[in-house]
Amino acid sequence: MIKRIETENEKEQVYELICLEVQEELIYKKQSLPNKEFVFETFEDKNEVYFIDVEQNIVNGYIKTHISNYFDEIWIYGLYVRKNKRNNGIAKSLLDEIFKFAKDNNKQTIKLYAYSDNLSAIKLYEQYGFKEIQKLMTRNL
Repeated sequence: MIKRIETENEKEQVYELICLEVQEELIYKKQSLPNKEFVFETFEDKNEVYFIDVEQNIVNGYIKTHISNYFDEIWIYGLYVRKNKRNNGIAKSLLDEIFKFAKDNNKQTIKLYAYSDNLSAIKLYEQYGFKEIQKLMTRNL
């Protein structure tokens, strides 16, 4: 079931998933685990909206969005599904919910960043009509 994040238990589980997502990325990139207090603050921010997939009180995946106050757009800042629940349509259900949410809030555009080596995510986003519009480059010192 897709719904907005509500309970403390759901918040704790989403934080756990965010940490799992970051740990998967640590294999390739230098990134630290997120600050729990900062993440919990985003749960209360009216412009930060989390939708979760919940089954038997277990959060299987989440999508985090930011609603722009200045443009008719929504940004997706995170989409993650537990490894043992991937390829079950959860990511698609979460994206469907964001498209519905955007339309209900009169937004015209949904934007996101995707790592260039995350080919499965890019393929999914392309299936939803997302197109590359810029390149983000980095250099470690």
